[in-house]
Amino acid sequence: LVTGTPSDELSKVGISQANRLANWVHQLGITADFYTFSHWLRAQQTAKIVFPNVKWYEDDKLGETCAGSVANSTLTSFLQQHPNFYCDPNSCYPGGESHYDLKQRVDTWLNDLLRQSHKSAVIMSHAGPIACVLHQLLDIPLSQFPTIMPGNATLTIIDAELKQGKVTGKVIGLSLGSIENLNDSLKG
Repeated sequence: LVTGTPSDELSKVGISQANRLANWVHQLGITADFYTFSHWLRAQQTAKIVFPNVKWYEDDKLGETCAGSVANSTLTSFLQQHPNFYCDPNSCYPGGESHYDLKQRVDTWLNDLLRQSHKSAVIMSHAGPIACVLHQLLDIPLSQFPTIMPGNATLTIIDAELKQGKVTGKVIGLSLGSIENLNDSLKG
């Protein structure tokens, strides 16, 4: 699909991917002092599978790009109708937002998060918002969005802070997750 909608549930494949991610995260011993997720149901379901015993905070700024009336269209059919859509980050999905809008929303969220006093945070979100954070940290212009597009049930670890009103930091780790999750993502 182009993006799906906030009410979409995890598929059986998604549940399997989340369970594999949970096993891997627990083997690594990953914990945080703050846990937040997107208002999209599939992110919340993943979060509760991976970290079932923590208090989660919902944040609608972490949602995937709103694709409006084409959200449930297949990506192939959308691109047949709009072959140059991804050439301009200001292109808006019909009745939805642009990738520029997404980036503005995610930048606001990241700045707000970094103003808080959390030592570490786990964020359960989507490929679009994660790509926005990576673009910012790696200083990749939005005109090249999405240069880095995380797959389903993967792990991105960053170290970021707000210095003089500017987000600075680095990517510590970018994992494709288990080979099974990667294969599932490539099939989808």
